[in-house]
Amino acid sequence: MRDYLEEYLHEPAPRVASAREELARSALREIIRLQADAVQPAETQIERQYHKNIEALSKKYQEENTEIEEHARTAREKADQRHEEHVRQIHALHESDMRLLQHNNRAEKARILHECDTGKRAAKREHDHEVWLAETVAIGAKEKLAREF
Repeated sequence: MRDYLEEYLHEPAPRVASAREELARSALREIIRLQADAVQPAETQIERQYHKNIEALSKKYQEENTEIEEHARTAREKADQRHEEHVRQIHALHESDMRLLQHNNRAEKARILHECDTGKRAAKREHDHEVWLAETVAIGAKEKLAREF
């Protein structure tokens, strides 16, 4: 603002000024200069404080941003660990179920083979009995025919 006032005051007057006006103008220029000299230290201090505050806020922002990113990274790592643990549990359960299924499959296969063998033995015994019975009847019939003729 001071620069605009100085430019205005330094512009040539549209008319010739009287000595009184020139004196007032000079006094006004001096007041502005003195005011600028008086304001300059405060303005510098305000500017310094402003930049200091901006720097402090920027630093605080960076620290908080870093903290947030660290928190997000930690949360993501924990979620990944929980996910991995869950996947491991599922794989372990799958493996356990597969072993149980294979065990049950072998046991059922063994039971079926045992039943099949038992059925085969029973059928063979029955067959052998039928053959023996048939042979016995045939021998008996042969002997009876041989006695009769």
